Amino acid sequence: RLFFFERSLLRFSGMSGLGPGEVEDAGELQFGSDFNDAEAMLLNEVYMMLESRERSLIKMAESSRAEAKANTLASSILAKTKQYCERFQTPNLDPQIRELRQQLSRPLESGPNVGESLKSFQIASIVNLQPDNAEEAKAIIPSLKNFENDEVEHFLKIYRQISAG
Repeated sequence: RLFFFERSLLRFSGMSGLGPGEVEDAGELQFGSDFNDAEAMLLNEVYMMLESRERSLIKMAESSRAEAKANTLASSILAKTKQYCERFQTPNLDPQIRELRQQLSRPLESGPNVGESLKSFQIASIVNLQPDNAEEAKAIIPSLKNFENDEVEHFLKIYRQISAG
């Protein structure tokens, strides 16, 4: 399963993940067919994944010095990415990630967009970018433009309540 996090690694390597004639537009939630079934990851999830990968690399290094040399660049990139995630992730969110995703995925029960819900990319963007209010959220996450400010505030309130513990 391919995650949005890995997209940056694909771009870094020169591969875009877009098929012929496909257009990428995050504001319209269009990421290319390779990402149709992908789940956007929270920085907390990326951090946990990288910790696991780091443990695997350490075990490999202990068993084979030649493999360890080959993985030096990968380890460097992994360490820098892990450091970034550690710095910007939402503190103490790990136990509540499942609940947070479930609550933010629930369809709106009232308002002009009743029945609409946030997509995976929008949830990850709200949690990773931590906007202070609806206006800021809509400015930095263009795909939220279809929601009314009070609806975005509703999503932000859910995020704040769950992340507060």
